[in-house]
Amino acid sequence: MELIKNKIPVALSYQLSLGLIALLIAFLPKMVVLGFMLMFATIIFGIKNKQVKFHVDSILLSFALLYVAYLIGCIFTNNPDAAGKYLEYKLSFILVPILFSFRPKFKVNIAFPIVGLSIGIMATSLLGILKALSIYSETKIALTSFTSSNICMDHPSYFAAMTSVSIAGVWFLHTNRFNGFTRNWVFIYMVFALCMLCLSYAMAGILFLLLVTSWIILRWVYTKINRWFSLTLLLVFPILLFFTVTHVSGFKDEITNSMEALKSYVADPSKFVEGKNEALSGDQVRLVMWTVSVKAWSNNPLGVGTGNVDECLSKELKRIGQNELAKLGENREIRYNPHNQFLQIGLEIGILGLIVFLYTMVSAIRRGLSHQNWFLILLVSCLLFNCLFESMLQRQTGIVFFTFWICLLSVHSNLTPEQSE
Repeated sequence: MELIKNKIPVALSYQLSLGLIALLIAFLPKMVVLGFMLMFATIIFGIKNKQVKFHVDSILLSFALLYVAYLIGCIFTNNPDAAGKYLEYKLSFILVPILFSFRPKFKVNIAFPIVGLSIGIMATSLLGILKALSIYSETKIALTSFTSSNICMDHPSYFAAMTSVSIAGVWFLHTNRFNGFTRNWVFIYMVFALCMLCLSYAMAGILFLLLVTSWIILRWVYTKINRWFSLTLLLVFPILLFFTVTHVSGFKDEITNSMEALKSYVADPSKFVEGKNEALSGDQVRLVMWTVSVKAWSNNPLGVGTGNVDECLSKELKRIGQNELAKLGENREIRYNPHNQFLQIGLEIGILGLIVFLYTMVSAIRRGLSHQNWFLILLVSCLLFNCLFESMLQRQTGIVFFTFWICLLSVHSNLTPEQSE
């Protein structure tokens, strides 16, 4: 009886800390330290009461190695202030894995962090709607007021990624029959979250959602109805997708601009990236930054050093006449980063650092496959897909969010409803 009395507070405190961390990352990221403090205090108490044990995990260790790579990169930095800031942002690569290395002996309920994340998404969405209403009261332009950064309290790409994970998490709890996650409540939340995701106008997030949805439908048709019918849908889906994005206001403009930029780039890459003293669209900026990042990395395969990316890209941009993009601000940063996390890592800490990052991601996917945990697989896939179009691990919000969730689901990748009672 005494053992039960001791276990309940520690277990509940641990679950609540996970839920609080997930909520604060989505809603008040600057306050997330409070959640980690509760988790740390709970672990200390759990160690004292022998309810927590230390266990070295390869995935958690690889996150720490990634941080070590950035630490080594500081030896070659020309910008100690920038390097110090990046090291501070990326502390989650080592602190979060350390916390999850202390594993509780009691059963962990994955519903707590998923609910925390969902509440955080709803809270930040409501604030975003209020913000959009305020903008609309001044502009009277509905489409502009209720889309993109006007309705997102954070960067649209980060909001879309977190919203996608929350949708997947809620559906995971429903399909695995966790108590309270009935079809009606799950449906209401998913419709709300999907609407907010679409309004964010984060093209990478929306495209990832469409790809995942298409895969789920095709897999269901293949296993439940007819494989030939699924193959037919495989051919029809791209046509439907193209028709949708080219006939919906807003999306149509985005796709048209992207295609025009891509055609111009393919026709003559050198001419495209050269500065012409004219304003560039978002897609044009991406193509320019990708090009100069690849060029800079090819000249520095082992990386330019932590905090040196902006200085290096500024020089490369000046070389091709993109003087506006090359300008360094007061904090010695250029206006746009490479907009690709793989290029960002490779350029900053080299091919070895990129190998560590890819090893971490592949290991997490393998663990998800071995435990048939599609939630973990989808989480990592979401990060990798978004990394093609954004430097998702440059902002502290993205670093903490993905490190926390990958560590959580990797350590507790074989959770079932029975384990979380």
